[in-house]
Amino acid sequence: MHKAAGETAIHSAVDGRNWYFALELCDASLDQIFLHPNHPRKYKGPHLPHYSTVFYQLALGLEYIHSKNLIHRDIKPENVLIHVDPTTGQVTMKWADFGLSRSVNERGTYTMSSGIKRTRNWYAPELLKLFSQFQSSEQPRGTVKSDVFAQGLVFAYFLLDGQHLYGSDELQISANILANNQVNINSTFTEENSSNISNK
Repeated sequence: MHKAAGETAIHSAVDGRNWYFALELCDASLDQIFLHPNHPRKYKGPHLPHYSTVFYQLALGLEYIHSKNLIHRDIKPENVLIHVDPTTGQVTMKWADFGLSRSVNERGTYTMSSGIKRTRNWYAPELLKLFSQFQSSEQPRGTVKSDVFAQGLVFAYFLLDGQHLYGSDELQISANILANNQVNINSTFTEENSSNISNK
């Protein structure tokens, strides 16, 4: 999964239908930027790139994943890794954790025979609506578009200083996603604030 913002596999192996990857060591995940300064897992490395560069790197990485006819299925801040080049100090944001990934057809869809995967706070609205279909005889189909929606939530999380765009707890977030009620959209955000985020 290496394309600007995908992880670099140092070693890979296959065991039947399962692939195993040894990946380059990264310094932290995106959620660790917003931890309390005294938290032992708080990211304290070099400044992050400008938010537009972070978004470009992640969008390019997800585009590459989808170009390989794969869906990630677990897009969230904890699966965005921060890699600091030990030689140059350059910071690159990378998608991680492909444990729920699976192949899709040429239209970017797949049969959801094993149920809905990923972390609920980062569900696309169509996934929340699909829950009821698992009680019916018809098997619903998922799409790579759900990855794109979740990526947008991650972008908003970054801009909103670690807040979720749709609320603060799982039930509230799910209800607000379905209602398109972006409760944190009025959080103060300016170009100056975006520089502060990159400097955390």
